[in-house]
Amino acid sequence: FHFSPFSKAEMDIYLLQQNVSDLTDRQAIGTEFVYRHGDSYLFNLIDYDLFYEELNSFTLTGSFPYNEKLSFYLSYDFHHSPLLATGNALTGQTVSSIDELKGLFSDNEIYQLAQDRTSQGHNFNLASNYQFDLSRQLYLSFSYASLEKTIASAGVAENPATEYLDLAADYSIRGYFFSDDSTSFGLRLSSTESTHTASLRARSYIRGSNNMGYDPRIRLDFRENKDSGEEQWVLKPSIKLTYRPARRHSFEGSMGIEYFISDSSLNDDQTAYDLLLGYLYRF
Repeated sequence: FHFSPFSKAEMDIYLLQQNVSDLTDRQAIGTEFVYRHGDSYLFNLIDYDLFYEELNSFTLTGSFPYNEKLSFYLSYDFHHSPLLATGNALTGQTVSSIDELKGLFSDNEIYQLAQDRTSQGHNFNLASNYQFDLSRQLYLSFSYASLEKTIASAGVAENPATEYLDLAADYSIRGYFFSDDSTSFGLRLSSTESTHTASLRARSYIRGSNNMGYDPRIRLDFRENKDSGEEQWVLKPSIKLTYRPARRHSFEGSMGIEYFISDSSLNDDQTAYDLLLGYLYRF
């Protein structure tokens, strides 16, 4: 059911019933809400499972300009992974259908297995963009993501919990090397269950003659293993070339070299190469 509750807003409400092998697979009520006012934007999605009596997903995304130079971006997402449904009970089982699974477990046990195989996750992102002038801007972002562990049951082991944290800053400037180039310098700090990583990166896009574009990049990473304390440096210079003879057609090629330098006696230093050739058609 789609309607507009008030000016500048739109809303959808839905009801869903889904069965599998005479069992309730998914039964949910949900809503999507969109609000626009000038350059401001807000989107909200809520999905509640009536059968399992659990919030399946909640998403909130917004873009809010503070003034002509400063804007903020916010997003939060709670979700089941995968989407909560009775069919999830098949994960890790030797049978391939719910009908076969009904020969091994009762209906209530199958419903419980579906919940055991389903995890809950959170994603949060907060970012801001500051425009110094027509040629310079600064982008800052903070991101956090987590996924809870699943429950071990019916011979299926648990999936461990994961967590990710990321802080990033990017400074972009036009005309740094040439009058029409676009160049950015970035810093990123991230942390996962196993590693801490600090990354410096720089890239530039230079518009050449004869429909050519040049995109040189360089990245330097420092990684530390939380468990072993092993440290590793990764240096990757690369370049991407683009030839666009017509509006809809372009040919692309990129090449890079990645150097891995580790302080561990168990891992030798390594060098990796990558080459990509591609054709792009724009419909």
